[in-house]
Amino acid sequence: MEKPTNYFEIQNANTKKQIFILTFLYCGLFYWKLIVVGLNMNKKEKVTLGIAVSAALAANVNPLLLNPLEAEPRVNYKNQATNPEDRQFRAYSNSKYSYYDAENLAKLWGLASPWDAKLKMGRLLLKGNKSQIDSALQANRKSEEKHINAYSSSRYSYGDAENLAKLWGLSSPWDAKLKMGRLILQGKTAQINRALGKDSKKEDREIGAFGNSKYTYEDAKQLSYFWGLSSPWDAKLKIGKLILSGNGSQVKTALEAKKRETRQINTFWNSKYSYYDAETLAKFWGVRTTWDTKLKIGQKILNGKDAEVKKDLKDARSQ
Repeated sequence: MEKPTNYFEIQNANTKKQIFILTFLYCGLFYWKLIVVGLNMNKKEKVTLGIAVSAALAANVNPLLLNPLEAEPRVNYKNQATNPEDRQFRAYSNSKYSYYDAENLAKLWGLASPWDAKLKMGRLLLKGNKSQIDSALQANRKSEEKHINAYSSSRYSYGDAENLAKLWGLSSPWDAKLKMGRLILQGKTAQINRALGKDSKKEDREIGAFGNSKYTYEDAKQLSYFWGLSSPWDAKLKIGKLILSGNGSQVKTALEAKKRETRQINTFWNSKYSYYDAETLAKFWGVRTTWDTKLKIGQKILNGKDAEVKKDLKDARSQ
């Protein structure tokens, strides 16, 4: 609230000068009369002269000077911010949550702006429902991680995300990446490609088939290693292609083989055998690569044939 202006602030500079000059002149005249004339005046005449001078002074001094000072209205700042929004915002401001949290929750809760999310967070905090905020943020982080992984494993570049952020009216390429990841997981890459002006109908069908299948990003990641592909994106395309061609069972077989391979290699690494042992046995067994030898050692151990590995290793060293 703006403070009211007092009477001193109302007067302009000229008025103040006039008041000062008049006051000085009348006071000077009063005292001069007392000194020069007063010596020959009786008491009654002196009182009369004083009253006359005072009356003349009062008649010419600005009336505002004769008015009593008005006390400024008292402002109670303590209770100024007592509306619900202020309480909610203070609760949010005093919490550990950041603007970034409010921004993410605004999207998750479908609110118009981060400000609305701040107020909602404040309401929840005032009601003691902090856990509801934490759960929402955790769900948002998991969702973001899933979407960004889908984008990262795709063939789309940062430049694509940058262009789509402008085209979609998003605040940053990061938001575009999240949206692209969400569309990829939904099998809607055609929407991305149309926005980028790319014509890839075959790829769209394959990625759509993957998106509508039971297979996950992790499956694609594992099969990209197993099939020797450059990225999970390529594995997704291959999975989609196999499904569309009626060979979806090959995907299942490949995943089982990958799981078996993982058990074999983990068994090898947890054994007492070294890389040099695998290299020695590769030559002795006539296995093409050291990797395949490690898998064979692991499988033999799983089958309870560790003694056979020891014997073969001893024979290979003696040659």
